[in-house]
Amino acid sequence: MLKLFYLSVLFLLLSCGKEKKESGPSELNDTTTIVIVPRDTSVISVSNNDVIEKEAHVQVKKTTGCDMLHKGIFVYKDPQGQDVKVSITDNVWTEEHKNGQYVTIAKMKWTGQCTYENTLLMSSLPGFSLPPGTVMQVTIDKVEGFDVYFTATAAGKSYHSRLTKI
Repeated sequence: MLKLFYLSVLFLLLSCGKEKKESGPSELNDTTTIVIVPRDTSVISVSNNDVIEKEAHVQVKKTTGCDMLHKGIFVYKDPQGQDVKVSITDNVWTEEHKNGQYVTIAKMKWTGQCTYENTLLMSSLPGFSLPPGTVMQVTIDKVEGFDVYFTATAAGKSYHSRLTKI
C-alpha cells in the first residue's frame, strides 16, 4: 500500500515535469533528482529513471469514523421507544430524557481509537439502577453514515445500541 502511494507521487511528479518540458523550456532534465523528506527524516530520492533509492516510513492517520463521537448531538431510542438526546462536549456525555425532564451526565475517557469509558456522574431519571461512579466500557462496533453502532458493558451486563448524529 505504501509503495503504491510512493509510485503515485512519483508518477504525479514525473508527469508534471514532462508536461512542463513539452510546453517549453524546463529546468527538469534526465539528471534532475527530486528529494522528498517525510516527518521522520528518512529520505526518498526519486529520479527520472523511476527508481526509489530508499524507502521512508511515513505514518498516515487512519480514520474509522469513531472520531465523530468526540463532539456533537446524537439521538437514540430508550426501551419505551422514546428519543433520548445525547450531547457530547469536552468529554462530557449529557442525556436528556422525556424532552429534557430528566438528565443523565457522565464523563467520557477515550481509551483507544474506538473505545471509551463513561463514568456516571449523576442521573435524575426515576428508577435508574446504576449509582454514580459506575464505569461503562463502550466499544464502537461500526460507523455507517451518521449512525454509530456500539456495545456497552456496565455492572456485568452488556447491550448493543445505535446513536444517530443529528
